Amino acid sequence: MRSLFFAVVLFMLTPDNGEAWLGRAIAIADGDTLTIEPIDGGMPRKIRLYGIDAPERRQPGGEAARGVVLDSALYQLVNVEPVGKPDRYKRTVAIVYLPSGVSLQVQLLQAGLAWVWPRYCRNCEAWQALQDAARRSGRGLWADPDPVSPWEWRRQKR
Repeated sequence: MRSLFFAVVLFMLTPDNGEAWLGRAIAIADGDTLTIEPIDGGMPRKIRLYGIDAPERRQPGGEAARGVVLDSALYQLVNVEPVGKPDRYKRTVAIVYLPSGVSLQVQLLQAGLAWVWPRYCRNCEAWQALQDAARRSGRGLWADPDPVSPWEWRRQKR
């Protein structure tokens, strides 16, 4: 009975139950993956930003995308809103809101440093409009007339 109690408590402190939670970003892997430590306790969680794909670190624009996330989110209190199930790497897929109320996804798309990922983004017309505006103005990745999407870049590297 005692172990059941601790299992329930641990589950309640584990922020992967689909509800939004607050945390502090403690590590930035790249432009679309970061580690966030819940402020209410629990283990740090790897977060994969929902609906977008930023360039890989070795890909053109990859360090710039990581830099935006680093400058915006590291050690900041953020709101994590999980979307669906964890990905194949067991990362929580989520929308991450900064203290300003703007999501990291929006910030990256406005800067022209991420693509809307059609395969994994549902009802993302507003985000697509942000990407299109960045493309038209030549911001970020769109300064290159023919940038390679991260999913295509990864496929080419295999």
